Amino acid sequence: MISKKVENEETPTQFHETFPFGLSWTEKKGKQKLEYKAYFPYDDYRDKYAKRLKTLKLTNIKKFKTKPR
Repeated sequence: MISKKVENEETPTQFHETFPFGLSWTEKKGKQKLEYKAYFPYDDYRDKYAKRLKTLKLTNIKKFKTKPR
């Protein structure tokens, strides 16, 4: 197998710059509590998804902003 290293002078896009808004929630399945996280590029996308989760009666919905890693 031949591998060739390619040097790219562009700086890579940071995750927290691309998806600055996050949403987490929990869901009960039997005795288990499952935690989920979703990341969004815009605040209004996150708000619409949070409203959708509330209609599904999921609990512990929290909005947050991503931090630099």
